[in-house]
Amino acid sequence: MDDYDAYDAILHHLFKLTQGDAWFKPAQDSIAGGVCLRVDRGIHFRVFPYENFALVPFEQAVRGLNPVVAIKLRSAAVHSALGNVEDDATAIHIDGNTRIQILETMLALPMADKEQCAAFIRDERVMIIWSDDLDSIIPIFQDFEAKLIKLVYSSRASTLLATPAASASILAADDTASNVNLTTEKPEQAEVNKKAEQAMKERQEGRKKGGRSKFSRWFSWKLEEPSKEGEGGDPEKGEVKKQKRSIRLFAPIYGGMGAALSTAERALEMALEEVFEESGKNHKGWGGNARSLRIGELILICDADTIVPEDCFRDAARALVECPEVAIIQHESDVMQVSFDFFENGIARFTRRINRAISMACANGEVAPFVGHNAFLRWSAIQDAAFIDEADGKKKMWSESNVSEDFDMALRLQLRGYIIRWSSYSQGGFKEGVSLTVDDELNRWQKYSYGCNELLFNPLIQWWRKGPLTKHLRIFIWSDAPVHYKISMMAYMFSYYGIAASAMLSLLNYLILGFELDIDGCYIHSFEIFLACTVVFPGAGNVAFTLLEYRLGQRGLIEAAIENLTWVPFFFFFFGGLSVHLSTALLAHVFSYNITWGATKKEVERSNFFIEVPKIWKRFWMVLCLCTAIAAGMVVLSLESVVDP
Repeated sequence: MDDYDAYDAILHHLFKLTQGDAWFKPAQDSIAGGVCLRVDRGIHFRVFPYENFALVPFEQAVRGLNPVVAIKLRSAAVHSALGNVEDDATAIHIDGNTRIQILETMLALPMADKEQCAAFIRDERVMIIWSDDLDSIIPIFQDFEAKLIKLVYSSRASTLLATPAASASILAADDTASNVNLTTEKPEQAEVNKKAEQAMKERQEGRKKGGRSKFSRWFSWKLEEPSKEGEGGDPEKGEVKKQKRSIRLFAPIYGGMGAALSTAERALEMALEEVFEESGKNHKGWGGNARSLRIGELILICDADTIVPEDCFRDAARALVECPEVAIIQHESDVMQVSFDFFENGIARFTRRINRAISMACANGEVAPFVGHNAFLRWSAIQDAAFIDEADGKKKMWSESNVSEDFDMALRLQLRGYIIRWSSYSQGGFKEGVSLTVDDELNRWQKYSYGCNELLFNPLIQWWRKGPLTKHLRIFIWSDAPVHYKISMMAYMFSYYGIAASAMLSLLNYLILGFELDIDGCYIHSFEIFLACTVVFPGAGNVAFTLLEYRLGQRGLIEAAIENLTWVPFFFFFFGGLSVHLSTALLAHVFSYNITWGATKKEVERSNFFIEVPKIWKRFWMVLCLCTAIAAGMVVLSLESVVDP
């Protein structure tokens, strides 16, 4: 080659770093190591060493896999590792946490599990390492090389059996669930990089069953406008917060498969088209990698803005396999902050405090809650707890008529004899996003209050037929659940009613005392209630949480006390302003008013005063008008001509 460019320089550099010091005997002219680099956005690749016909199959296979860069590694460590496995082995456990697939020939490389970033080729006794990021290929190579050397060194005295069944005695402590298939389900409301999580899962547990899902049919809901009659939608189901969804599987279609789809891909297209027709042509799904579109035995459910710890699948699989009575392992979550502004810091502090309180309650014997994300689910238990929907007579796993479908699922699982386990051993490894704006946080509280009222009381129009109490509440009250769980759950649900009623009760108290109406002697004045709430929540609550953080060794006593007291004004004004908004949500359900919420914003947006003022007025006009009218009424009632005419 006469003229070299930047791609040639990169190829030379990568070859020198990865194979420049190789001393492997070139026994066969048909086997050679090399580097393959994609030179544009298409499927054009360049291979080094140049004009080596032995690398033509390698280039063709990499073109089908379509990474940014790939390395064909032929070394003594690779040769030795492949020589110590059974002929029918499908993978090599190169350490306790890493499992690399074995392919029979180079032709099978396009169908490899791409997220593992590596594969052994049995017939050539080589290893292919690839990456979609040019900067990460060298660290990946060095990591695999170090693990291979360690594997070969540890197996020098005896042959290492690499199949999952044969290696059970060697990896008994770390591989009790190596044959368990896991599925990851998360709504793709935002483009979030999950490659580190998926690569770790691929190397630990093997091929991923399911792929990434976009508004999954089973495990996530999109908050959107109700479907309209005449458009194939259902005017009754889901008009408050959700619609019927088709399958929208967001799985990567590997390069090279667009021109010549395999039989499985063609079958997938036919299945998606059939679902599209059955849904009344409301939603058109799309998907790929058809051979992996199946539900695993264990399911990880998480939000789109969740950070998942790298080494979490094996521990969950082991726990669920060893404890068949556990249906859900719910992990304690930390907060993933984006903007670090005052409001997000306050909500993050509140979220961490609630999660820590739940952990302590569960540690003292309380029944663990299922919050709907950052949890591992047992697929067989979910199927066992399925129910027949009275609306359409179909068998369903998740309730489509409740905002709090996670509580409904937890209740049905417990009635079936399963238990839910709260786990904190990840130590904040699961990180979830919080509301970035007041508007989003108010939506969240309104949805929670609406969901609680939905579980407790029927809409007013149904009282003559079904009574005021819902079937869920009657089943829960008369179930075999522990009494303390019933009390704590009812206390949690009715706390929304206490917040919602505070504004109306305060106004009523003002009128009763102002007009000096006849009241009972046991009537408690508003100031006495305010004093009691101040002592319990800002007072005793902060003191208890300060001592908890100190006893857990998380921070010093003075530091914890200062931080807890710093956020008292924030919580005072925020929770003091929730009353009218929660009342709106509760009354909307009682009177069957159609109320909708938009999806939570996950990214920081630029704004200014002239943009925010119209938004504030649009959202809070009713509250501002109501408070202004009440203030004006108090001024009028304080005039002497009104008080003493």
